[in-house]
Amino acid sequence: MANEINVPQTVEQICNSHNLDREEVILAIEESFQKGAEKSGKEGMFFRIDRKSCEVSAFRNGVPYPMEELNNLIGINGTSTVRSTLMQKINELVVEKSFQKCNQLLNQLVRGTVIQSNGRPGRPTIVRLDNGCEAILPHGEKIPVEGGRENFRQDDHIYALVIGVVKNGNRVKTTLSRTRPLFVKRLFEEMIPDIKSGVVEIKALSRDPGHRSKIAVATDDPKIDVIGACIGYRGQLIREINDVLRHEKVDVIPWSDNIQRLIALALQPADVDEVILCEKLGRAIVLVPRDQRSPAIGKQGENVRLATRLVEWDINIMLREELQDKLNQAQAQFNSIEGVSEKLADGLVGEGFLSYADLSLIETDDLVEIGGISPDEAEAIIEIADERAQVEEQEEEARRAKKREERAREGGYRQQVPPTGDLPDAVSAPNDIPADNQPASDQPASDQPTDDQPTDDQPASDQPTESQSPENPSAPADDDSEGAARE
Repeated sequence: MANEINVPQTVEQICNSHNLDREEVILAIEESFQKGAEKSGKEGMFFRIDRKSCEVSAFRNGVPYPMEELNNLIGINGTSTVRSTLMQKINELVVEKSFQKCNQLLNQLVRGTVIQSNGRPGRPTIVRLDNGCEAILPHGEKIPVEGGRENFRQDDHIYALVIGVVKNGNRVKTTLSRTRPLFVKRLFEEMIPDIKSGVVEIKALSRDPGHRSKIAVATDDPKIDVIGACIGYRGQLIREINDVLRHEKVDVIPWSDNIQRLIALALQPADVDEVILCEKLGRAIVLVPRDQRSPAIGKQGENVRLATRLVEWDINIMLREELQDKLNQAQAQFNSIEGVSEKLADGLVGEGFLSYADLSLIETDDLVEIGGISPDEAEAIIEIADERAQVEEQEEEARRAKKREERAREGGYRQQVPPTGDLPDAVSAPNDIPADNQPASDQPASDQPTDDQPTDDQPASDQPTESQSPENPSAPADDDSEGAARE
């Protein structure tokens, strides 16, 4: 059997072709010989390969066994088992080595070259990493751009984050992402020298892929301008990161241990008047001037949503007069609940509870502490608040459904209005106009070009119609600004 397999040559060939450790290969060959002997009915066999000369020695029940006799007895079946077992063991070693090589990159920034990219929507991109591993960038992990997701061409160099490494049969599947917040953090750690050296630290980060990211940074050295260190001279450093992120905007803000100041900084570029913390709810009520409300909330609530994730507080944007109305409404609502005294209502409002929904979320012990009531009374109050909150939610959903129906009806009506050039014959001008009313022309009046008819050098298809006009911008919209502010 050993004569059938040239052990020294096999060891060298496998080590060189698969870059495997010599000891691992020799152990695999020894195990293969063991399987071959068992296949031929030779129980109790043990094989030992010399690590230097690769000479094979056989033992049976601890007694040396002549290799010549073993070769004659094992035959073709045993040799075939040795070869198949060895191939299987080598494949396992290759997969394990590849897995360990890729697994150490988990949650790390990697750079690679695109080796296969299909421009069709929904298709993944195959990338060969700089360490030689192949990885897949799924379509859903690509940065959103206008019209879909980013697309790559073959031989493009890209950065990505390794988010998964799993064994899949005889292969290792490595998955990449360019949409995770950690990807932005790793980019800053790699491309900003002061962060890479540890002088500047990233304290928090939030991201809306393809649109905007917010990152809070800090340093223990008062001489360092943390914002300037991250932006670079004339914005060079931050522009390089923007290019990698497909021109995604990145707001860099200084970290503050004062949560109220941090919230105000996180809502930039909006100017904030006051930040009120409601600690039992984990909510921050942010008062802004009327002209700063829109910048504070941001387009589709993006600014306040990212700020909420950054500081890990629920931020509610309000005008000062809106807060006063909320306070008065909450006071009246809580006073209407049986068992809630005026003092308890004042205490709840003072803690930031502004609705039945807020009160339904309070812990029984907190309500007992605020109102000085028994646990049974507190549970009864919470149950009433929960019932009324559900009723309000149903009413709000009905109101929104009604608005959606109204918009749908208006849209259908606009589509049914015929273009001005296609009016029915019933409203066309009659042909039997008296002679004294005929226009002064050699042609009939119906052949004269009018404002609703195209001239010879202007085709009818170029005439604007009502159905081609943009949708009425004054159509009612669902007022979700308060909901966006709470997000």
